Amino acid sequence: MKFKHKTLTALAPALLAAWGVTAATNSYAEEYAPPPSPTRISAIGYGAESTFEGYSDGQRMLTSIRASKMDAYRALSEQLYGVRINGQTTVSSMVAKNDNFRVYVDAFLRGAEIISINPIGSGNYETIIEIEIDNKFFTLANSYE
Repeated sequence: MKFKHKTLTALAPALLAAWGVTAATNSYAEEYAPPPSPTRISAIGYGAESTFEGYSDGQRMLTSIRASKMDAYRALSEQLYGVRINGQTTVSSMVAKNDNFRVYVDAFLRGAEIISINPIGSGNYETIIEIEIDNKFFTLANSYE
């Protein structure tokens, strides 16, 4: 028992000295990372000119612009919230007879900005929209199942 006690007593100063050297060389400084910047997501939508003969030229232009805006909002919603797809295929005699599917988007958008609405020829329009989202968005969006 005395031998073990003497060995520990002899090793204690050496261990403390080694610890002191290690502690002196490993100085820790607190560094703060800047908070992540918000993410900007953009979407493009297209609208075709209406072929309804009862519309005036102005009404055709406005419906084309409206269609391009709605398409852009739909595209942005798909990026943010995803889509739900339902499909059905009918097979008879090893041949597909009927194949159909539906795509659903259900979203609530607030804060989307229309960046530009541009004519792209033949009465068609292109709309670009953007939204700035906080980095906690996807965590919160996935918490409501």
